[in-house]
Amino acid sequence: MKLHLGCGPHYIEGMFNVDLRQDCRTDYCGSLFDLMIPEGSVELIWSCHMLEHLKYPDGVVRCLELCHYWLADGGIIRLAVPDLELVANYYLNRDPNLFKMYGNAIDEHLYMKNSGAEVFSYFLRGWDHTIVFDFDLLSDLLSDAGFKNIEKMHFRQSKIGVFPHDRLEMESMFVEAEK
Repeated sequence: MKLHLGCGPHYIEGMFNVDLRQDCRTDYCGSLFDLMIPEGSVELIWSCHMLEHLKYPDGVVRCLELCHYWLADGGIIRLAVPDLELVANYYLNRDPNLFKMYGNAIDEHLYMKNSGAEVFSYFLRGWDHTIVFDFDLLSDLLSDAGFKNIEKMHFRQSKIGVFPHDRLEMESMFVEAEK
């Protein structure tokens, strides 16, 4: 089985798509913590910008522990999460990418002055984020959950070959680990 956690409106054929949102096409609509997946029955877990919405630290830790439990030996988890270091560098270097990373997803009414500080602050706390990650934090959390061979990956590159499901390149860190 290939598991897609937090699919939102991005249903992927050939994966078991899970999300809380009832307005999205899913194979399972509900909390990932209620999934009854047998131990070691999953070969791949993909999650894009879901982990940062879980309660931190308890929900994030529990999610990673469940993923480790579900994965078969040698199975891979691939995560895309907000990349604190990348976006902080946009802010600190007055990089125009700070203003481009959301595209048309953010309306101007969210900002009074359309300043870098506003955009960076929204990146940190918008969309009910409870945490944003750098590689050290995410790597430590994955390691604590039992994962090994934890690597930061490039957009659409993976240990399993090209990974076509990546999104949000300008604001994301892509990390893979093995059970």
